[in-house]
Amino acid sequence: VSTTTDFATGTVTVSGNSSADVLAVLASLEVTLADDDDTNFALVVSGAVTGTRAGGASVNVPFSLPYAVTVQAVADTPIVDVGATNKTTVEENSPNFATYPVIVRLNDTDGSETYESIVIAFSTSGSGTLPDIEFGSATGITRVDSSPGQVTLTGTPSALEAALLALEVRPGANNGEDITVTVTATSVESN
Repeated sequence: VSTTTDFATGTVTVSGNSSADVLAVLASLEVTLADDDDTNFALVVSGAVTGTRAGGASVNVPFSLPYAVTVQAVADTPIVDVGATNKTTVEENSPNFATYPVIVRLNDTDGSETYESIVIAFSTSGSGTLPDIEFGSATGITRVDSSPGQVTLTGTPSALEAALLALEVRPGANNGEDITVTVTATSVESN
């Protein structure tokens, strides 16, 4: 069995001495799309069945089998950039917040993805109360304090991205230990 590929026309030619050989190659055919390409496409398998009739005359019967391929788009993991790992410090029991800007961004720029949610988990090893977080004057987000030390945000991409850029953290009362903040962004594909 031999195969040749013409990338300019998107054609793969498979030739063999037996239909079993050719079918085995076709059965292993895989199509890999470009990153972030969720475009449906058509795949056409064309060929010819050749043989010899009982009287010795050759037979050549062409065929063409079209297949419509529907691409199931999958959302990419959003980009989360916390910048420097150590942020401005604030003394325990202070009424002030430390700014902790976090950049979040969707991978696809074609508008087909949106955030499902952004979860901010914050903890400290100290024995006082948990830290407090705010999002500056961010609007257009829904904040759910899903469990102690965890906040879940939903909203439009621009509102969520602005909220994370305005993230502020304040130590808990009577707790002078370091604060660990973990940001997890999840996206969904609309195509």
